[in-house]
Amino acid sequence: MRTEGRIYLVDAHAYLHRAYHAMPPLKNAAGEPVGALFGFAKTLLGLIRREKPDYFAVCFDAPGPTFRHKKFEQYKATRKPTEPDLKSQLKLSRELTAAMGLPCAELSGWEADDIIATLSRRAVAAGLEVVVVSGDKDALQLVGGPVKVLNEAKGVVYDPGRVSEKFGVPPERIVDYLAIVGDSSDNVPGVPGIGPVGAVKLLIRFGSLDAVIEAAKKGDPAIPAKAAASLRENEEKVRFGRELVTLDADAPVPLEVSSCRLDFRPRPELSGLLERFEFHSLRRELGVGAAVPAVPAKGAEPAPSALKIVPAKELLKAAAKAEVFGLEAAAAEGDLLDAGGCTLALALPDGRAAHFGTAELRTHRAALAELLSGAALKCAYDLKDAGRLLSSAGLELSGPVFDCRLAAWCLDPGRERLDLHALLGSRPGPQLEEKPSPEARAAALPALAAALRADLEAGGLLKVYEGLELPLIAILADMERAGIALDVEYLQGLREEFAEVLSGLQKETDALAGCETNLNSPKQIGELLYGKLGLKPFKKTKGGAASTDEESLQALAAEHPVPAKILAYREVAKLQSTYVEGLLSKVSPSTRRVHTHFEQTGTATGRLSSQDPNLQNIPVRTPLGQKIRRAFVAGKGRVLLSADYSQIELRVLAHLSGDPALRAAFSGGEDVHRRTAAEVFGVKEAEVTREMRRRAKAVNFGIIYGQTPHGLSRELGIPMAEAKDVIERYFARYKGVKTWIEKTLEEARREESVRTLFGRVRRLPQINERNFNVRSFTERAAVNTPIQGTAADLIKAAMIAVHAGLAKQAGGKARLLLQVHDELLFELPEGALEPFARWVKGEMEGAVRLEIPVLVDLKAGADWRDMEKRS
Repeated sequence: MRTEGRIYLVDAHAYLHRAYHAMPPLKNAAGEPVGALFGFAKTLLGLIRREKPDYFAVCFDAPGPTFRHKKFEQYKATRKPTEPDLKSQLKLSRELTAAMGLPCAELSGWEADDIIATLSRRAVAAGLEVVVVSGDKDALQLVGGPVKVLNEAKGVVYDPGRVSEKFGVPPERIVDYLAIVGDSSDNVPGVPGIGPVGAVKLLIRFGSLDAVIEAAKKGDPAIPAKAAASLRENEEKVRFGRELVTLDADAPVPLEVSSCRLDFRPRPELSGLLERFEFHSLRRELGVGAAVPAVPAKGAEPAPSALKIVPAKELLKAAAKAEVFGLEAAAAEGDLLDAGGCTLALALPDGRAAHFGTAELRTHRAALAELLSGAALKCAYDLKDAGRLLSSAGLELSGPVFDCRLAAWCLDPGRERLDLHALLGSRPGPQLEEKPSPEARAAALPALAAALRADLEAGGLLKVYEGLELPLIAILADMERAGIALDVEYLQGLREEFAEVLSGLQKETDALAGCETNLNSPKQIGELLYGKLGLKPFKKTKGGAASTDEESLQALAAEHPVPAKILAYREVAKLQSTYVEGLLSKVSPSTRRVHTHFEQTGTATGRLSSQDPNLQNIPVRTPLGQKIRRAFVAGKGRVLLSADYSQIELRVLAHLSGDPALRAAFSGGEDVHRRTAAEVFGVKEAEVTREMRRRAKAVNFGIIYGQTPHGLSRELGIPMAEAKDVIERYFARYKGVKTWIEKTLEEARREESVRTLFGRVRRLPQINERNFNVRSFTERAAVNTPIQGTAADLIKAAMIAVHAGLAKQAGGKARLLLQVHDELLFELPEGALEPFARWVKGEMEGAVRLEIPVLVDLKAGADWRDMEKRS
């Protein structure tokens, strides 16, 4: 019987060996080594998720000798004994694979390669494409026709052309090639004196091993005399070697291809194995226990029905009785806050959909208003954007809602793509066309929403989604509509001031350099610094050129005054272009306010981001940066109030780590940096100098971001050895912090994810990477995310608490304008400042209870720069 599709045949032992050497030596609580098992299982899941095979089989080497050992006792005798930790995991690997519901094959007396060769032959006969997943060069002899070899470690797929390119001979000559050159790992002898280059030349010239041997016997002048003699002397060995490397494609493998269809159904015993190995992230991926299934079982999700366009009136009548529907809104004209209305597509789970243009929106306004605020679940891809567009058309979206984009981000905030195509493409079922209609997009949403909600619930993320993120949508929409006032005349004056500063810095730099240079051109700056001035480059770019980035200029500033001038010029130029010009271009002519867009799904830690314009990066540390803040003002008769969580990330660290010394500093209301300096440098707090406190502060905050001795050395301008000593002293005193970091990293390596105090998850699939730089970056993220993510969750909880009571404060005239990391910025009537400030402080400090005090610092003023502290 002919069939269609692809089968993936995996060489289990090759991947177990790779996982063993690539993974850190992970052990469970009982002391069993489990790193290779974990890496192997993740490899299998990644392969299935990425390639989506129709058929799948994992092939194992059986214990004991094979038919090759019977032919040649010294077969593989040169290999080192298998490490005990790996050996114990090899025994468990088949049990784990079978429990995962994956077809397995093992045959006493044959190797996994022979099983693969046999199943490959059978699969080709059944009409399947075959992908052999192996890093073993012996497998390349199988390549040809519908058979390819995937070396996943190198990311290479071998077809006949790629084999010839790599080895110089086609796949059908690989066994001849290996017989001539030998294989030290398998103890296959080969022909002494003939290496890979010589073997390729002989096989190209004569076509096969048999022909090469015959030519050597006849004394063919094309074969060097020594090589010919070696071939004649070792004829029996080389023919025997070919037998050893030739795979047996007729092994009595009991597993049939028809039994290899991938039907991802983990067995009941898997739960116990994963619990024993402490593979909690795999429990989530496989849907065992509390899980977020990264590889959903086929048929696990409700599939959208075929799209059927119906008249708007008919759709509205059916939707009035529906429990759920999808919606897709698009701008009719204009954009953002000046949009002149919208168009709307609505779709039911059965595939019926309708388009509502401006005419239909007017005709059916009453019915739509009732539907959009009714009890049915409204599923959208971006609720905030949909709500804004509907509002521009005089319609409000309320009642039960579901945001597919937001849900997908909660499940995996680090995923590269969150567009609807990508979300649907990562799951089984119908896919969207390249440019789908709004009706097609709306029709895909109900089924996708059902699947995403199930994943949220299974992964323990429903609380984050429903308790934090979903309520935040309306709050952010209100903040975007409110905007913040700008002093336009002040900004215009600042533009002229900065232009004069830039002109002066250009002239000063030209005078110091003795020539004119375009300070906006990195190329000309490089020629100036490294050509004319002869400075030694601090580092190079990826392209090999001498770098002129900020780090390089700071390093060079100690050697010559020009780099410092360039740095100053760049600071002012950035302020001028990004903030002065940028803000002036975004101010609304009618309201003289800027209306930023808050992005909920823009970071992996849970923090909000802001764009168009970005108001979360307004400079604060330099005098020139402070001038930008002065442009943000309160309206007439009103005042700005800033409510800022005090050292919240350090407080979160104290809570999570349970370190008694760090907790004591916060509980006692002490200056935590001074206390840390006293602890680290072994002096009384009264004896702590400003420099000691500066170093302690750098370490306190550096710990959160994985500060290294190199980084601390550069930040403080101290020798590396001294920076290392400061960090070691810190950990010697704050042992609870060190223990928490070690425990967090251990858990992250095992789970390949971390969670915040609120349960928000961040996936870290690269935490066990072999590449040092990639692994180190991910380890820093593993430590930082529970801290920064918890702080982000905390201020979101505070925003929700404040928003709930905002209408009852300050006569209902107070507005939340901005959220900038740990700070909330309000605008309210001047006369209501004192009671409102007390209320906000109480709400924010009580939003979430930590085991140490949470404090909020208050400041108020007519603009965002000139603010006075409030008690």
